[in-house]
Amino acid sequence: MARTIRTVAGAALLTAFAGALPALASAATLTVRATSNGLPVSVAVSATGRAGQAIATSDASGTASLSLPDGAYAIAAGAPGYKVATRPSVNVSGEVSTTLALDRSGTSFDALPVSGAETHRVVADGKPGVFYVSTFVVPQIFRTTDYGGHWLPVTPGYDDPAAGLPKDRAFRHGATDADLTTSGYPGEVAAVVSDKVYFSADFGMTWHTVGGDAVTNDGPGGPCCRAPALFWGHAGATSVLLARNGADTYVADMAQASPAFKGMAAPYAAQGEPLAVADGADAPWVAVAHAGGTVTVHPLTSATSAPAPATSRDGFPSSPSQIGFGGTSAAGNPPSAVVVSGGDALAAAIGGDTVAMATKAADADAFDAPASASVITAGPPKRCVLTEPGRDAQLPVSPVSGGTGGGAFSAACYLAKSGSTVTLTDAYSQLNAFGLFAFDAGYDGAADPVVLSKEGTRGVAKSAGASGGVPAFPVPDQDAGAGTDPASGGFAVSGITVPITTDTTFGPAGAQQIATVLATEGGAATLASDDGGATTKVVIRRGGSAVAWWQGQSASWLVVANGGTFYDPSSDRTDLISALANWTSATPALDKPNLAGTSSSDFGCSGMTCVLTLAALAGVPGSDQFFVAGTNGNGFVGGQKGVVRRVTIQPGDPPRAEMTPIADSDITQPVSDLAYCPAAGSAQALADVLFIGEGRPRFGGSAPNGALLRVAGATSGSPSVTKVASLPDSSVNSVRANCAAGTVYAGTGGGAGPQQTSGRLFKSTDGGQSFGELTLPACTGDCPNNRLPVIQAVAVNPANADEVLISIGETGLLDRTVDGGATWTVAHDPASAGGRNFTSAGILDLEIPPAAAAARGRAATGFAAAAARSGDVLAGTGGGAYIARVRGSADRTAPRLSSFSVTPRRFAVGPGRTPLSARARRGGVFRFRVGEAGRATIAIAREQRGVRIGRRCRRAAGRRARKRRPCTSYAPVGTLRRSARAGANKVPFSGRLGRRALKPARYRALLVVADAARNRSRPRTARFEIVRR
Repeated sequence: MARTIRTVAGAALLTAFAGALPALASAATLTVRATSNGLPVSVAVSATGRAGQAIATSDASGTASLSLPDGAYAIAAGAPGYKVATRPSVNVSGEVSTTLALDRSGTSFDALPVSGAETHRVVADGKPGVFYVSTFVVPQIFRTTDYGGHWLPVTPGYDDPAAGLPKDRAFRHGATDADLTTSGYPGEVAAVVSDKVYFSADFGMTWHTVGGDAVTNDGPGGPCCRAPALFWGHAGATSVLLARNGADTYVADMAQASPAFKGMAAPYAAQGEPLAVADGADAPWVAVAHAGGTVTVHPLTSATSAPAPATSRDGFPSSPSQIGFGGTSAAGNPPSAVVVSGGDALAAAIGGDTVAMATKAADADAFDAPASASVITAGPPKRCVLTEPGRDAQLPVSPVSGGTGGGAFSAACYLAKSGSTVTLTDAYSQLNAFGLFAFDAGYDGAADPVVLSKEGTRGVAKSAGASGGVPAFPVPDQDAGAGTDPASGGFAVSGITVPITTDTTFGPAGAQQIATVLATEGGAATLASDDGGATTKVVIRRGGSAVAWWQGQSASWLVVANGGTFYDPSSDRTDLISALANWTSATPALDKPNLAGTSSSDFGCSGMTCVLTLAALAGVPGSDQFFVAGTNGNGFVGGQKGVVRRVTIQPGDPPRAEMTPIADSDITQPVSDLAYCPAAGSAQALADVLFIGEGRPRFGGSAPNGALLRVAGATSGSPSVTKVASLPDSSVNSVRANCAAGTVYAGTGGGAGPQQTSGRLFKSTDGGQSFGELTLPACTGDCPNNRLPVIQAVAVNPANADEVLISIGETGLLDRTVDGGATWTVAHDPASAGGRNFTSAGILDLEIPPAAAAARGRAATGFAAAAARSGDVLAGTGGGAYIARVRGSADRTAPRLSSFSVTPRRFAVGPGRTPLSARARRGGVFRFRVGEAGRATIAIAREQRGVRIGRRCRRAAGRRARKRRPCTSYAPVGTLRRSARAGANKVPFSGRLGRRALKPARYRALLVVADAARNRSRPRTARFEIVRR
């Protein structure tokens, strides 16, 4: 019988998609409930066994149901912030329920719901709906189980060192990109991380190393490492992982308990010849495109010498650069489609490339004569790029075949074969991507039309429909949904919480308001929250570089610097700043910047070689003014120079800007940062003072020289500018002030190679008129030229000028002082247990929340509630925005409940209501004792009598209940929440939830107390009965 095959991802990524793997009859249901300290945890749950494989995401109660054939399964549950919980063997037959208990990990960083990433590769699993995407930061790999609707990270090492992927960066010292592949068999995925190849057979829940050494030590830029390209074939009893690394080829028998790579003495292909792996009906196969135009197809085995080809065909491009292989297959025969592209054009060129496709019947060995489409038509909007010199077939070709017809993706173009004709259609010109497509395992173009692709601005795009038979991606700015419905296409990044976060800030209401701006590549959006970060909303569908949020004179202003622009005939007139008055989560998102009068020409940047890059913002509290800074100059021919403008907002629709130059004649370097202290509420020495940090461009580049300028009377008609003489001639990367105390801190360092200056921190106690250097701990990690890495960011506690956090280097090291710099402690070490490595970008921004934790008239929630109790900070990094618990030792101790009771145990409902979050006047009383203060949750459930059916307790009557074992279950009816103090507590209870009276019955109350660090106690129960009067 013909079987549909989905090919393996690899250096020439190919995905065949004529249909899905044969469906297995589901005869059983496995229900898994995940808890931590007795409370539910939302997790992903996998089950893998010989009989089948499944993965599902739990609901809010921590419960997930998986349909499986009868058999024995290994199950695993994982979630961000927790170690993986596993059970090696569960026998599943009929209806089976089990519980997995998860332990919290030691990580100090919790991701905010801000999504996006710089993605590297996207691949499909062998199970429909499941995909993986790799990113350039840690966590390196995310997984979706609902066709791209939402993603979760596969297990990272900072959560679970034993089961997770290593937490350090994928490759060090300038090495090439890592690789990611799947086998086409459900749950199997492999990746290169650090200097090893890792694989998982349970959808990325637990990871293991492949033995041997396929990662060589001759990579570019240093001793480690050159990544191999991975190909994994698994069909029938054969499962082989193939790795190509330059002239070397390795194979590993993945059917072994401890697979290991062996070098091939006689490999399938010579160096430079592209190959692809695809699964047949009963065995995996390898297709090789040889110089001269011949394609050979071999069985894939774990032998160190390649078997003789089963078939070959001439007539393909004579200088092949990439190959695609896949399609339907019958037993004993290879898959039914091959696509080869080649040519001598440059990567950015259009003409000169050729592409040829050959097909065959599923039960045949020989391919038809290749049909070619030579010379791809040039001119917009086509962006077909079939060759990329210097890389070993990194662009994908992904054919679908059904006998004599078929189609394929190559870069942004779709190839369709009809008879002896191959046509090309531009399928992706409206979005920023150049290929790397993945077709769902069940793709058929109709009921399952899902295709995912790497995308250059947000991270991943989803097609769930077709236009003229060609998979069609939706217009930009549409967010993807779950499932296969045609309307579910769009940007599929929800849950990929590693965008490049360029700036963060709190709003005038304190920690209840948070704004985050993402880079134009790797996020491409600005988001804000008015519920403490529990949820975020898009402010503007553009990325940028800086954000400010303050209470002005006419409104509360949220202002975003949406970046700069290379010269374009229209760019001089494109506004670059957004200004929103009185933003709330109900405010509609902007499609483009709206502050008129903020184009590049308004900054004095015009001409063919002008480059404008905005870098920093500072609002003026109590005024509709702000300061904006950046680099304005002839970037292609040198002469870059900073620019600072004072902007007055004229409210309107749209608002308009009036600009005033600041310190134009004094600024000589790019501007990296701004800090401003208003006249009201500041120490006299800092009243109406602006600081301008010059030097290293905030987002890349090298500028070892710099300065700090102090502008007195910054909002007056005649600002006075002085250069701070007590700072060395070094790049000032971050400047922060505690305005009320008159204290200013400046972090420096920058440059590259021998010119790099060491990271140093300076402090002023006289309003920034003079500075002295603080002694920092010695560098013990990666110290370029034996110097302390640069100071990336500085944060000062608004309520305590002596508490300072500094971000050092490119991995995320944080040091903290609480005595003004006299002594320091390590607040976050990327190399420690639970530490996060932010890989080459580091922590770019730090914000300690102000004392006001909630907006007026609203209870603190989300980050605001946590920050008010435990002093967390907001961190913007090269890999996401985070709540970071780094101000002192993390509290990992759960509250201890020593008693819980209700008195009396039998009572009638009282006449008064029981408020869900306030005191009740009459009724019974819950009493408990707890070791520390926290938040108590009392969940009340009604007792129900039932009978045991299978492993569940169900309500039943009549014949169905006879001869069944009786049992008791509990139906939730409501929850009470109260603040709890350390020691004895009592909660009056009238027998009502709000105004709703409980019906006469027996009830169970379950109590859990969570402390300020979100540690949860073990639950305790008390039972009571409501009776009639």
